[in-house]
Amino acid sequence: MMTTFTIGYCVTLPLYGHLSDTHGRLRPLVAAYATFSIGCALCGVGQQYWQVILGRIITGCGASGIVSLASIIIADIAAPSNVAVLRSYVNIATVIGLSLGGPLGGILSGTIGWKWSFIGQVPLAVLCCLFIARGLRQNLTKIKDGERQLEEATRELKPSILSFDFTGAITLAIWISSFLAVIDLQNQLSWGHPLVLGIAAVGSLSFVAFAALESYPGNRELLIPLRLLKTEIGAFCLAQVSTRLIPRSFVSQIPPYFANSQGYSDAKAGGQTVPASIGTAVGALVAGQLIKRFGRYKMITLIFLSLYIVNQLVILFQWSSHPISPWEGLTTLPTGIFGGLVLSANFIGLYSFTPRKHMATAISMYYMSQQIGIAMGIALSSSLLKRRFEAVLNKNLTGIP
Repeated sequence: MMTTFTIGYCVTLPLYGHLSDTHGRLRPLVAAYATFSIGCALCGVGQQYWQVILGRIITGCGASGIVSLASIIIADIAAPSNVAVLRSYVNIATVIGLSLGGPLGGILSGTIGWKWSFIGQVPLAVLCCLFIARGLRQNLTKIKDGERQLEEATRELKPSILSFDFTGAITLAIWISSFLAVIDLQNQLSWGHPLVLGIAAVGSLSFVAFAALESYPGNRELLIPLRLLKTEIGAFCLAQVSTRLIPRSFVSQIPPYFANSQGYSDAKAGGQTVPASIGTAVGALVAGQLIKRFGRYKMITLIFLSLYIVNQLVILFQWSSHPISPWEGLTTLPTGIFGGLVLSANFIGLYSFTPRKHMATAISMYYMSQQIGIAMGIALSSSLLKRRFEAVLNKNLTGIP
């Protein structure tokens, strides 16, 4: 379920960046909300498993536009000194949604059925769409003297449909889908399984084809100009893969850790991730204020990344030495705070180095890198934990008939 959502999310991220440049910000955002609503509705009314899976893919396609276009619009309309602050508010709203969504979904599943967890999101998405459509200006607004402009569709922004990078979009979709499928399947099958090897081969070929197509554009408008990866933008995207891979691999294993080692119920074990989520929102808020006041993001990144590593070492030694009490589980709070600070500082770095004309594409690449890191973190941590469990179990069962 999560893998199919991630596939839809990652595949369409670059597309939203391109559409927001060619058709303005509002129309793609409304389309994203509509797509998200359709996906949730299909998950709720689906009678067969494949219908629910298709709904999750469509939901991911819509969610990617909602997330990325929010940051793109903030970059358009906000003064540079306020970008970090406004994004911290977005992070707070995200954390509130994540914190309430899990318990609410559990309540709905236990009372009226899990399908209402999806159906209930449809009216909320529609209300958000109507609110945004009313609040955002539909005409092209130019703000002079260095301020941002909120772009809406004009004749100059509408290139020929024939110039769209269809081949690049298709090969990118195949590559990302294959990559995520391999990461997911290796937990169920071995790395040497023919199915895993076959999908990996398809993904490798599609990646080579995508790189070749984006290197020699011809008359096409590139979906992701590879030259951007040679600049600071590529460095920030790579940083997002690593800085999301490690935290997500840790946080995703917190519930099973407490459930299996401490005997917690699923609900109580899941609640142990709340401090990290709250910390992420607090860290983003603090980072926004610090960057606005001092205008420094490199120093913030280095300082709090170092503190993050120290905190992880504390958790490593503390959690492996004796049973953990709920209060000791609060050591995940600094993890979220330091991670939120680094995350916000990295976005401001990307924002500072990216030319205006490439802003939408760069932000889409930024979020795609995040999601790839998250998917890798969850899959790799689960794989390592599974293999470690098998090794310890085989060792302890040696000699037992």
